[in-house]
Amino acid sequence: MDRTYRATILRAEPNIKVESVNALMAIAVAMEEEAGRRYCQIGERMRLQGERSLFELFTFLAGIEDKHAAQIRERSQSIGGRLPEGVAVGWDLPEGFQEEEGRSYLLTPYSALAIAVRNEDRAFAFYAYLAAHAQDRGIREAAEELAKDELDHAALLRRERRKAWRTHPRAEAVEARDLGVFLAYVSAIESAAARAHRDLSKQLAQQGRQFEATIFEEAARSEEHCAREAVDRGALRPIAIFDTPSAETIRDGLRLLEYAFDQYAETAERTQDERVLAAAQDFQRQALQRLSYAQGALGGVSETKADRGER
Repeated sequence: MDRTYRATILRAEPNIKVESVNALMAIAVAMEEEAGRRYCQIGERMRLQGERSLFELFTFLAGIEDKHAAQIRERSQSIGGRLPEGVAVGWDLPEGFQEEEGRSYLLTPYSALAIAVRNEDRAFAFYAYLAAHAQDRGIREAAEELAKDELDHAALLRRERRKAWRTHPRAEAVEARDLGVFLAYVSAIESAAARAHRDLSKQLAQQGRQFEATIFEEAARSEEHCAREAVDRGALRPIAIFDTPSAETIRDGLRLLEYAFDQYAETAERTQDERVLAAAQDFQRQALQRLSYAQGALGGVSETKADRGER
């Protein structure tokens, strides 16, 4: 196979036809190995500039990617009895990072982890798309398993990123020692987010941006489901959110998805109540799935005037 696949997949629907499980595994291995290679390259540049902590961080990330690639190779052999064929994969660095100059002052441990999170998000979105559209059962099941792996990887990296997020503004955790109160907050957060994302979806559809509109419509449906689930699980009276969220741009929509994840993650970290912890982790998982899919599909959206809300 000589086709080059890019890690910026799902800014639009991918024009990739996967005809066998082996071909899917080949793409998966190539994506993991290319990410590991890039992390090593960036890490070495950091080392040469005396950025020891960033060097160690990217070396750690490269090791994770290499381990993932080895696991996929083993899985491929167990499924099809042979190793996946090699493919070429392209990989884009985030906007603002000038790879050729290795300008490490643009990079902090937090932003380095953000690169890794975005990479895992895009991989998750890619596999989720393939799983949803595959006609072959074997390909569908393999893509679903790979998507689950990437979601787990994203969760791990987000935990590491949160550890580095000490000099950045943080969302205040929902103060809820009682399960009913926490669920009421969940219902309010999810309902408000669903309204904002549906309005954004309609706005994007009117602009002819149907792909982006669909992403946020799906997010809104998921949020409405979570709001109903919170009520069904025993939410107390509705709680008003002081600052009603709005999402006028794609970036706003993504930030709103991140906000819900942060709220539940903070609550899970701080609560002493086991029932609140279990519920927070459950809603955190659902928020992560929405966030990973949307960021993977829309990652790297250009900062146009429309996306900044300018006329």
